[in-house]
Amino acid sequence: MSAALGLLALALTGGLVGDARAAACPDSETLLRDLGLAANADLSRDAQSMADSSAERVSNGSLLTLSGQRDDAAVLKTLKDYDLTSRFPDGVGLGCRAEGDALYLYFVKPRPQTRTVVVEVPPVSGDLKAEMLAAHNRLRCQHGAPPLQWRDDVAAYARTWAEGGGPERGQHSDAFNSPIGPMGENMAAGDFRSYGEMVEMWYAEVAFYDFENPGNKPTVAGEPVGHFTALIWTDAKYLGCGQDGKRFSCNYWNGDTRKTCSSVNITSDGENNCYATRVPPLVPEASCD
Repeated sequence: MSAALGLLALALTGGLVGDARAAACPDSETLLRDLGLAANADLSRDAQSMADSSAERVSNGSLLTLSGQRDDAAVLKTLKDYDLTSRFPDGVGLGCRAEGDALYLYFVKPRPQTRTVVVEVPPVSGDLKAEMLAAHNRLRCQHGAPPLQWRDDVAAYARTWAEGGGPERGQHSDAFNSPIGPMGENMAAGDFRSYGEMVEMWYAEVAFYDFENPGNKPTVAGEPVGHFTALIWTDAKYLGCGQDGKRFSCNYWNGDTRKTCSSVNITSDGENNCYATRVPPLVPEASCD
């Protein structure tokens, strides 16, 4: 199990060699109360179902593994060190599985409300540049990301790929190694009422993004999220889009020729998880009219 899967392994030690005993699940209601967490019965049923099935991850919460000799007081003390109240402020369900001297605690939180339409689709003007910028920047504003500017050279790159049929084949260009610099890329093919509707389609993947466990594949239930993350990547500065009939391509560039965490949709710079710092959550108080 790894941190990329949202799992947190805790090791508890103590006692004499040979003095280990089988683990026993604590009383869930008592443990949650002592941790200052609001128990949710429905979520606890979900969590226990995961525990009974020996699930290796929690798609909407955390799996904590405690190993070694312990009693309920030691479990409580260890869990308090992880400030669970800030991670589960809106209620939580708890499931538990005991295996040998190990405890597997499944904490499940309420799922965020799915938002399939966040803003009204901008009026259809037939102006690719104006509509794409307006739709992108309204959504970026809702996440506190700075607005994009249009770049003709980025647009020319995108148009060349659209004209070559890449979007229709579902094939991305080598945008990370473009002559301009490493860029993110979104594509689409088909009939759309407006360019803004296309951007909304890409953004809808926000419903599957796990902001607390971005990892190398930051998804919920294995759904794709790369269109959404490219769209709101905080370090992106420039947008360029191209069209050929019903084929569309957009590229996102930070203005640099190097591959770093600033580059759109770069997973890691070798040391850091780029998604964790470049894909911000919604800002409820944002004014984005």
